[in-house]
Amino acid sequence: MLNTGKIKCINKIRRSLTIIIPIDKPIVLLQMEALLRRIREFHPKRSIIIEDLAKRTAGHKGEVSLNFHLSGLDQKQFRILHNVRLKVNEFIFQIDFMLVSTNFILILEVKNIAGTIHFESNFDQFIRTINGKEEGFYNPLVQVRRQENLLNQWLKVNKFPSIPIESFIVFTNPQTIIKADNRFRDSKKIIHSYYLATKIDLLEKIHRHQSLTEKDLAKLTRLIKKKNEPEEVDILARYGIKKEEILKGIHCPNCSYLPLKRKGKWICEKCRCFFQDAHLIALHDYLLLLQPTISYQQFKDFLQIESRSVASKLLSSLGLSYTGSTKNRVYYLSKDSIFDTSSS
Repeated sequence: MLNTGKIKCINKIRRSLTIIIPIDKPIVLLQMEALLRRIREFHPKRSIIIEDLAKRTAGHKGEVSLNFHLSGLDQKQFRILHNVRLKVNEFIFQIDFMLVSTNFILILEVKNIAGTIHFESNFDQFIRTINGKEEGFYNPLVQVRRQENLLNQWLKVNKFPSIPIESFIVFTNPQTIIKADNRFRDSKKIIHSYYLATKIDLLEKIHRHQSLTEKDLAKLTRLIKKKNEPEEVDILARYGIKKEEILKGIHCPNCSYLPLKRKGKWICEKCRCFFQDAHLIALHDYLLLLQPTISYQQFKDFLQIESRSVASKLLSSLGLSYTGSTKNRVYYLSKDSIFDTSSS
């Protein structure tokens, strides 16, 4: 019989597996999380990774919070695209949110920054003051102007009719104080997220002319999805970490202890929880940090499974596609191929 505490541990891993790769969560953020799980506690690069992860996480949370303010939009009128990366004339540009309608396109650059923000007219930067400390940031208005220009070029290259392109810098932290001197132009482009719906209403009144047909609109959104180039990062190279430094084995999803032992299920010797599918998270770490292919020997070695029969049974149960004979077989990993099996 399982006790209540152990049942909760099993449920926790199953819930986490269903949401471990949310659609709008950047892969690089997942890579940073995996990297922190897979380097030793006092690794010299850990503090840098933690700092970078905190910034990335704050940005992601800001984008997620914006969904609330976009949820009231007419879904038939607007197509909402998140985290778009397009290429034109060898230049790649990224847009946090793109709202596309038949009358205009709206670019949203999202900032989740606390403190007091002061935009300067003489320099292409803004200054954040928090707890008495000043910090300079690159001016996002320069960025959105570049995005507008490159998106316009992209539309021309792909032979779409000319359409007005607007943009806003959206601060999602409601406690952020925004300031700008009297000479600062473009101040109307800088808004709090709670004002976004009102600003979109104003744009609808300004742009009454239909530039795209409904057929053009559908074609445009399909092409953006097709041409979207998700960011690919060699996370180990970025931080100068060798493959040999990546810790092997299976973590405890409850207390992060490494490694778990296999006794019918995965057992944590520290918190005494046990899990059915904890090896799936380890495989996902392998995919994020190392490579999308794995052999039987690599599977057995990375998961630190001593028993050949257990390793063969677990690998076979995943139903992965493969090439090669039994001896030289190479299996292909993907987030879907790993986690589609988590409920079995």
